[in-house]
Amino acid sequence: MSKYSQFHGIMPPILTPMRKDGSLDESTMRKFVNFLVEGGINTVIVNGTMGEFYALTEEERTQNAKVVIDEVKGRIPVVVGTGHSGTKPAVELSKIAEGLGASAVQVMPPYYVVPTDEGIYEHYAEIAKAIKIPIFVYNNPGTTKVDMSAQLIAKLTEIDSVIGIKLSPGGRISPVETALGIRGLTRKRPDLIVMIATASLWFFGMEMEIANGCVMGLPNVFPKEYARVYKLIREGKLAEARKLNNSFFELDHLALTEIGGRSRYIHVYKTLLMWKGIFPSNAVRKPMMPIEEYRLKLLRSAFESLEIR
Repeated sequence: MSKYSQFHGIMPPILTPMRKDGSLDESTMRKFVNFLVEGGINTVIVNGTMGEFYALTEEERTQNAKVVIDEVKGRIPVVVGTGHSGTKPAVELSKIAEGLGASAVQVMPPYYVVPTDEGIYEHYAEIAKAIKIPIFVYNNPGTTKVDMSAQLIAKLTEIDSVIGIKLSPGGRISPVETALGIRGLTRKRPDLIVMIATASLWFFGMEMEIANGCVMGLPNVFPKEYARVYKLIREGKLAEARKLNNSFFELDHLALTEIGGRSRYIHVYKTLLMWKGIFPSNAVRKPMMPIEEYRLKLLRSAFESLEIR
């Protein structure tokens, strides 16, 4: 068994609860963390895209990570997002995360400048030199506009502390195709952790035995149910697992599908948690915007039609 086998299954990038005035809500974050852990989530990722890291100050990112690590109390691993457009800030954020007691860091490639493959490799190499905890590479071409190939990702796994990869959509090929390529190119790394970040494709990746689980938004809202899907897959009860997984597709579609962009999905997940009584507010920070009224009605209808709420 790999020494990193604790990183598997359902690993949500957790939301950042905020008060109506936009300030961080620490008491709700603590309640939320316990809701996830008690629901059977395998790992949490703080300061990821769902956590609105791009809208938080460095001090807020540090505080967020500190609160989550403190509240988890070692029950499950805590991965801290430390991505930044520059290598030096990413190194500093990673060192802070390590100092707080993070189990690992999740790092996207430098964005905005669209670096060369060499620049991307050096970005991760510099972070690896600066910290002793593991690194998850985060390929999210839909937002970073940096589309890392399977070949480049395979090269990154030659860095000893790179133990896994999270694959999001938006690139030239699908996350499943990229996962297949990575597995083929990293046969000497059977312990490599591959996580897929879409509601349907992660299941497919698990069936094909090329994925170790998922990193996506809806398990923030339905941790117990997604933990059950994962357990059923591991037990080979695929028909039952597929039925439960597919029952959330309408909610996920309403969250992620929008003409002209995807700028409201975090508000959708926060709204669902508010309806479940976990969040007192569904506030998000700009430039994220609230869901439109007509889609809110569709969301409410889909939520109320679920057999499990």
